[in-house]
Amino acid sequence: MLKKIANSQIFVALCASLLSAETFIISNQKINWEVLIIIFLATLFIYNASKINVVFAIDEESPAKKLSFEGSSYQLSVCSASILIIFFMLTGCDRTQVVIFMTSAFCSLFYMMPFKVNGHRIKGLRNNLIIKNILLSVIWALATVLFPIVGNAGELSGNEIIFM
Repeated sequence: MLKKIANSQIFVALCASLLSAETFIISNQKINWEVLIIIFLATLFIYNASKINVVFAIDEESPAKKLSFEGSSYQLSVCSASILIIFFMLTGCDRTQVVIFMTSAFCSLFYMMPFKVNGHRIKGLRNNLIIKNILLSVIWALATVLFPIVGNAGELSGNEIIFM
């Protein structure tokens, strides 16, 4: 039972939220629950989206193009609900936070690259070992340190942010 929980997307999303809460604690700032919920839902989204294939098929006989999503109904539901809630919660964030969020979201998407064109999966950045490690570090730092800190009005020096 514990092994199943530890390997679930909910556990990873909770860990991401707790890392962000740690950022608030280390920086002596008030915990922003909205930011923690956004990080939880975004992590839940990206880990479920990694198991969904977005298929883009071009029919050679007709000009029709077909876009479909392959995955379990649970994964599709979690992704849909998460992205909808995140969208509305991001309206309460400032512009800098939205830019940081979108940067980490697009980096995460290009990392996993769940797209297929005519049955062939497009390789993501996770296939390059050097880029993979750097990109993962940047994404986690953006999501769990910079995104929460920018949301609070507290001033931190560049050295404190780099340390975290």
